[in-house]
Amino acid sequence: MSERAEKLKPLIAELTHDEREELFSYFLDFHEPEELSDEWIDEINRRIIAYEKGESVGMPADEFMELMKVKHG
Repeated sequence: MSERAEKLKPLIAELTHDEREELFSYFLDFHEPEELSDEWIDEINRRIIAYEKGESVGMPADEFMELMKVKHG
């Protein structure tokens, strides 16, 4: 990941759920709708609904990234 992107991680981790959702929507605007498959859009919506219902929990982005570094190097 680029240095600029790395600098954004702690800022994103401090955002509220609603702020991250708004940011995610902003990022999606950079892509043409046909770039995301219907299956991927369904999965995204399923995960958002599960999170909002309390059926799944989130974790800070820096914690997630550390887990991924341990798992994938």
